[in-house]
Amino acid sequence: MDLVDTRLNRSEIERQVATLDILGELTVAYIKNLAIQNNLRLAEEVLSLSQSLLKGIQNRAKKGASAQVDVLRAKADVSKASIRLKA
Repeated sequence: MDLVDTRLNRSEIERQVATLDILGELTVAYIKNLAIQNNLRLAEEVLSLSQSLLKGIQNRAKKGASAQVDVLRAKADVSKASIRLKA
């Protein structure tokens, strides 16, 4: 009777360990997914802000209040943000 009980206990412990392993892997995957979603949201926000900044600088440049080099930098920032978003 003791041997049977020991084997049953061992099987139950092994099942619990396997369950905990799966839960751990699932938790890690969930956290990685959240991080990816946050990074994507941030990249979208950076792109949107870069585009808004570019429009403002272009308007100022048309009025002579900004140099063309500022427009070029802002365009480069939009390009970089777009590339990061696609990566």
